[in-house]
Amino acid sequence: MTGIILYELPYKDTTTQNYIYEIPRITNALKDQERVVIQINQESQGNEIWIPLEYVQPRLEGNMVRRKNGEMIEDIAIQL
Repeated sequence: MTGIILYELPYKDTTTQNYIYEIPRITNALKDQERVVIQINQESQGNEIWIPLEYVQPRLEGNMVRRKNGEMIEDIAIQL
């Protein structure tokens, strides 16, 4: 199964001050409506944010993720 990033831009959690993307489901390893939280602890430049994938939990390696890029939606494979 694939997940869809629900927000093209992250929203900021007011309690932790972290920016959060929500992905409802990536593979069968995740339960329905379970969230993957990616915390951004560095500054971004323009509209790009680079996150080392080893800091993303649960592990995304080997999974397909559907990414929205403006009006285009594409499937990408996660490889570490």
